Amino acid sequence: ERNRIVVVGRLAPAKDHACLVDAWARIHAEHPRWQVEIHGSGPLRKALQARISERGVGASLLLCGETDAVMAHYARAKIFCIPSLFEGFGLVTAEALAKGLPAVGFSDCPGTNSLIRHEHNGLLADPVAHGGDRAAALATALKRLMIDAELRGRLGAAGPASMLDYRPEAVSRRWLALINDILSDRPGARALPLRQT
Repeated sequence: ERNRIVVVGRLAPAKDHACLVDAWARIHAEHPRWQVEIHGSGPLRKALQARISERGVGASLLLCGETDAVMAHYARAKIFCIPSLFEGFGLVTAEALAKGLPAVGFSDCPGTNSLIRHEHNGLLADPVAHGGDRAAALATALKRLMIDAELRGRLGAAGPASMLDYRPEAVSRRWLALINDILSDRPGARALPLRQT
């Protein structure tokens, strides 16, 4: 069975799956036991499928469509990849890290670079270090994880703890603290309880 790199996201320009296709084309032949699975749908599906065919990686880079079983795909994968140009809060990245997957994204991607901590729970590919070549930067980071099981294990093990601040109860406490801070300036306002009973 092949080792899996899983990608989850809408097939849209901001997600930059085309860069991932180009990166994979550079390294796939050296790693025949690996494959990339992109889960999601969107307006770029046909263009991405054509790019996959042009690059000759159709046997190891699969467009899998939408899924309701994201956690099951994380459980079968060895690496999570998020090639986005920009993100808001990267929910799929947080989920993958919480599941214990080492993650790869870009150092210049807002949203991604706030969740992936380089060399701690994943790797941040640096396009500047590769002369602005995003595909080369991504290929280098992916390859490093693919060939180093010990590194994958160390980064993956750090993932769940790195996401503890985003647990629902932790986020709720911060929201309540913010609301109470605002209410403290209003005469007669009652503070909301920080703990639910």
